[in-house]
Amino acid sequence: MKRKKSERIGAALSMAVFGGWICSVDAGVAVSYVDTQPTTNVVVSYTPAATKGYAWANNDNYRRDLGQSFLAPGNFTMSAISYQLSQGLRSGATNAAITVKVFESTDVSVIGTCISTNTGTYLPAGLDPAPAAGGWVTFDIDDVEVKSGKYYTTMLSFDEYAPLRDQGLYYLDGYEGQGFKSADGITYNRATGLDLAFVVQGTTPPPPDVTVSYSNAQPSGNVVVSYLPETTSGYAWANNDSYRRDLGQSFLAPGDFMMDAVSYQLSQGLRAGAVGAAITVKVFESADVSVIGTCIATNSGNYLPAGLDPAPAAGGWVTFDIIDVPVTAGKYYTTMLSFDEYASQRDQGFYYLDGYDGQGFKSADGITYARATGLDLAFVVQEVSEPEIGDIAVEYLGANGLALTWSTGTGFNYTLWKKTDLVADPAWNVSSNGIPGGADSVTVTTAVDAVQAFYKVTLE
Repeated sequence: MKRKKSERIGAALSMAVFGGWICSVDAGVAVSYVDTQPTTNVVVSYTPAATKGYAWANNDNYRRDLGQSFLAPGNFTMSAISYQLSQGLRSGATNAAITVKVFESTDVSVIGTCISTNTGTYLPAGLDPAPAAGGWVTFDIDDVEVKSGKYYTTMLSFDEYAPLRDQGLYYLDGYEGQGFKSADGITYNRATGLDLAFVVQGTTPPPPDVTVSYSNAQPSGNVVVSYLPETTSGYAWANNDSYRRDLGQSFLAPGDFMMDAVSYQLSQGLRAGAVGAAITVKVFESADVSVIGTCIATNSGNYLPAGLDPAPAAGGWVTFDIIDVPVTAGKYYTTMLSFDEYASQRDQGFYYLDGYDGQGFKSADGITYARATGLDLAFVVQEVSEPEIGDIAVEYLGANGLALTWSTGTGFNYTLWKKTDLVADPAWNVSSNGIPGGADSVTVTTAVDAVQAFYKVTLE
């Protein structure tokens, strides 16, 4: 069971395009030094025990930009990167103008596209402690949104030539990313055998609205409605270079309940382009089976990862565990699946067969939804399981009464019952009803108006 979704506020960043590169405007970088490796909000790092020195340099003889890529282990917001010094602060680098660019790529061997540019100045003179070999220089950049499974490179560049402007950084080959360098700030080449010691800091997003899992067996717990045709054909939920199509299935609610998850049956194994891809799952409500209706819930997350055991296969089930959605009897509800970006081999097949009293829907643009006539996806809808109430904790508040606390779940209502004698009283009396449950528990205060009293709680 998931939390209720709160309002989401998004912020837009002004963007400009330069020579085919998309880089953020007016982004700045602050540079600082510490003796010890940064440890707060570390998302990914490489700190080899044995190290060698390699110069990020720009002097009278040559210019070379230098940087290191890393594989993003998940979605997060990158706020800073630190590199380990192999020498003290070089006199020609003191307060020098610098640029820090961030590149994004799907290939470890290619630096990719510039997505952020930050300008500032390098370390000043007179720092205490003074920069030394083994210390760390940190580049606090404008926040960069990092996507799981992609490679990101932060390239350091001195903006002008100067003597003794060659700052040494520690490195050792062996990291799964790639070092890059440039002699002109335009053409970037792999620095084979070089992986800089680094630390990336950032903030990870809150848990996804939707979690996706796979099982060989059909989901069986808390099933409210399902459609499992004996004869099946494959139909693709897809988003690739040729077309985009959202795909979903409606069902008629047989009663009021809280929808917790929907599962669809695979007609093929996990497609390479769909692995870990960003997805959106929307829920629509309608009084008419032929109309998709109004979007009442939007959930975001990532599709199945690689390396699952058992491996996804035709006939298996992929489950989308969404934020709980209240469903009303007699209305139609459609769960629409959408890949958020185009990619090749991003076409996941699902089993279908016409004959259900709901309706399949599809979209080519994520805006206009059309009936998929003759298509009804094999699916299972599950409701939120009833939380265990357990024991009631009682706290005596003196003349003010009693505080009664018990375990609850969001979206459930409870009734508190009372009697003064377990034997003599023939029936329980309602003390309070319509008590909304909290995410974990609820506390109710009641007056002390008898020598003794007994309480029980039931789920409404």
